[in-house]
Amino acid sequence: MMAKRKRWTITELSEKAEPVRRLLQEESDRGAALIGTAYLDDLLATLLRAVFVDRCADKLLELNRPLGTFDARIRLAYSIGLIRTDTYKDLEAVRGIRNDFAHLHDNLAFESESVKTRSENLHYGKLLKALRDHTGMITTAKERFVFSVAILGQALISTANTARRAIPGDEFYVGFFPSRHGSSAKNT
Repeated sequence: MMAKRKRWTITELSEKAEPVRRLLQEESDRGAALIGTAYLDDLLATLLRAVFVDRCADKLLELNRPLGTFDARIRLAYSIGLIRTDTYKDLEAVRGIRNDFAHLHDNLAFESESVKTRSENLHYGKLLKALRDHTGMITTAKERFVFSVAILGQALISTANTARRAIPGDEFYVGFFPSRHGSSAKNT
């Protein structure tokens, strides 16, 4: 039986941001990809918990549930407007990098062609590369990945800190349609 993942608070994840960034720099390429993605996955789950009605959140976000995967969480967060398009694209690229490392049995590295290409397409990674190019410093694919995970993490933390929890409506009427004249009709 698989152990339940810890339910992090946004404060705990925020405090972990710098240690996670340092760990990713020191970790092997495969380790950095898996740990960085797990961190962002935890942040997305925490962001979704921040806006969901309390009673339903955990049941939806558990493993083997509708929102138990990184992919489902990314898509939902984007679909309901919690994350911007560039954040969505970067999270999808991070997910692709993680999948390459998790599912390919080759001796993969950030400088491997498929991973390097994905890393080069990270929005925040491009910003780091432009900054480094301006100063003459070389940027590696792993540095772009680590930088992107750190910035994406901060963006998700910021969003979770300002998110408003959904409040369920008091009533729901099947067949309730507003009329064109401003009044409404209920099926009785």
